[in-house]
Amino acid sequence: MTEAEFTRKICDELRKLGCLIFVAAGNKFGTAGWPDRGIITLDGIMYWLEFKVADGKLSNLQHYQMERIYTRNKKLAYVIRMPGVIEDYNGKQLGTFTDGKNLLEWLKNDADKMEV
Repeated sequence: MTEAEFTRKICDELRKLGCLIFVAAGNKFGTAGWPDRGIITLDGIMYWLEFKVADGKLSNLQHYQMERIYTRNKKLAYVIRMPGVIEDYNGKQLGTFTDGKNLLEWLKNDADKMEV
């Protein structure tokens, strides 16, 4: 599975769960360095997700933007790595997931810990 296919699969699953998903990078309207997707849940919480293949690296600009978002936005910015690993912008593994539903549950639990 390619990174694009993985991104599409997870985003389609999140959409079916009621999330609003928008493309923040990778198109003519996006801004370089921003995470691939912004996701807003039915609870009104916004997450920034950068999708990567198993050995994909953040560019320097992506790392800079993720760090800025992470430190200013209650840490709600994550690298989502194939086949199902959640990391912070420094590559520290924070958790794992099996599908979009499981990822959304993990994100919500993490946000609850931070009193978003």
